[in-house]
Amino acid sequence: MARIKRAVHARKKKNAYFKAAKGYRGGRGRLWR
Repeated sequence: MARIKRAVHARKKKNAYFKAAKGYRGGRGRLWR
C-alpha cells in the first residue's frame, strides 16, 4: 500500500513542481514534500 501511495505522490509531485516553479511554493510546496 505504501508503494501505491508513493506512486500517486510522485505523479502529483510532477504536477506540483510545475506549479511551484510559477510561485506556488507558498503553502503547497510543503504539502508535496
